[in-house]
Amino acid sequence: MFIENYANLMKAHYHYRTRKFSALLAFIDNEWNRQTILLGRIELKILEALSLYQIKRKAEAVASLTEAYRLAESNGFITLFIQHSKDMRTLTSAALRNDDCTIPRPWLEDVNRKASAYAKRQAHMITMYKTANNIDENVALTRRESEILRDLSHGLSRTEIAASQNISVNTAKMVLNSIYDKLSANSLADAIRIAVDRKIV
Repeated sequence: MFIENYANLMKAHYHYRTRKFSALLAFIDNEWNRQTILLGRIELKILEALSLYQIKRKAEAVASLTEAYRLAESNGFITLFIQHSKDMRTLTSAALRNDDCTIPRPWLEDVNRKASAYAKRQAHMITMYKTANNIDENVALTRRESEILRDLSHGLSRTEIAASQNISVNTAKMVLNSIYDKLSANSLADAIRIAVDRKIV
């Protein structure tokens, strides 16, 4: 169950990163009752709020952010909000301007400030890492690498990819390692994020 919940969160993040907001909202609506882990439920509500804001449904976005806040407040979870950096800064700024928002103002201001700082640190660290490792943004994946990365981003397992590509599981693993090397990624989620940012998939 944990692995399924995690895979579904990865799908939700993929939809958000590729700006498929309508597909993400439909996915969240379908997934909500199956997500049994509190952190997963909070993350889905956060992604819902951010997506609604992106498609200009601002009142609904603030309402979803309020639901996420209520789920998180008793446990003091805040990092889940902050990690969305610039997008969360924009959403919390809108919530601060909304007279109907019931989220405590100090909490919104705190998340807004920390999300802004996180975005700046993130950009700085990325720049430093690229400079130190002489990383060129122009990465060329082979056709097979692109297909496997796309399949992985859609939630297929290595075994399923091996079957669909008519290759062995070991070959799929080798191709995945090559993708990690080319993208300077440490994990599947990292590889997908980098590929989406660079419009490779």
